[in-house]
Amino acid sequence: MTYDLNRTKIPKALAFPIKRSSLDAALEAAGVRNLATVTFTTRQTGSVVLHVEYTGEHRRGWAGAGKAALFIYAVPTTERPSIEQTILRSPLGQLCAWLRKAEGAGNVWREADHHLDVSLSGRQVEVREW
Repeated sequence: MTYDLNRTKIPKALAFPIKRSSLDAALEAAGVRNLATVTFTTRQTGSVVLHVEYTGEHRRGWAGAGKAALFIYAVPTTERPSIEQTILRSPLGQLCAWLRKAEGAGNVWREADHHLDVSLSGRQVEVREW
């Protein structure tokens, strides 16, 4: 599977919570075939560490129509190891399963925009679809 990769330069006090190799392995294991972009970047506020935007097919003519974009937000370097372990335990698998489900969804689902967030607050993990 191929996707466009964007990586923002970040300060040394921050690190990305998962490696691209871990992401690629999870996507491959889930059978995800259609991902538009992956962006490693910073986030100013909030506890979201992974965010997916599915752009509905109603946006005909848009480059990403009918595809998903994944955003991976930097976390404090000191917290990275524990956050990585938390993400790899379950939320990354849930996110990949959601992407795979999106690929096979019916026309009605694919017409609309959809989002999925993975938030971490302490040891609490929240996966929210909206």
